[in-house]
Amino acid sequence: MADGRPCSGLWGLAGLAATTLLFAVSKQYWLLVAARFLQGASGAATWLPGMALLADHFPSESRGRADGHSLCRGEPRRAHRPTPLRPS
Repeated sequence: MADGRPCSGLWGLAGLAATTLLFAVSKQYWLLVAARFLQGASGAATWLPGMALLADHFPSESRGRADGHSLCRGEPRRAHRPTPLRPS
C-alpha cells in the first residue's frame, strides 16, 4: 500500500518491543514512567493503522461488526457473546 499504514504499524510494533524491553530493565522511577509513556505512543501507532486496515478490507455494511469482533478478540474478558467473523 502506498499510504504507509503497514510501515507505521511496523514502526509501532518495533517501538512497543523496544519500550517494553526498556521498561523491563529500568531501575529508576523516571525511566519507568518514560518507558510507559512511550509504550502508549507506540500502541497508538499500531492501533490506528490496524483499524484503518479493517476499514479497507470490510465493506461498509459489515464494518461495524468487524470492528466489534476485533475489539472483543483483543480483550477476551469483554467478549460476552463471541460469534464467528464472516466478512461479506
